[in-house]
Amino acid sequence: MTDVLLIDPRARDLPEDSLLWEFLLARCSDEKLRISLHAFRAAGTRLAWRNNRWIIEPILDPRQGWSSYEEYRRLRDQFLLPKRLELTRLLAELPPPEVGWP
Repeated sequence: MTDVLLIDPRARDLPEDSLLWEFLLARCSDEKLRISLHAFRAAGTRLAWRNNRWIIEPILDPRQGWSSYEEYRRLRDQFLLPKRLELTRLLAELPPPEVGWP
């Protein structure tokens, strides 16, 4: 049986970073963090390469993502910031874009 939390919920409409999300979700051993990451992706969050590192970035568009940065920030502060060390480690394990993967 496939664990739904290991599948990118936005693979069809946001395919650009879908493999990275699945890699991230698969490597996450903290169940609460995996649930949060899956929910953030479903809500409209992407992975972006900024300043030589991967970051999680909200899509600010009510049709595709978050209705406001404030909404994203409030939930980020509640669910992701307490897991910041683990999340930072996981993001650092993602290959840089110049590697050509995905």
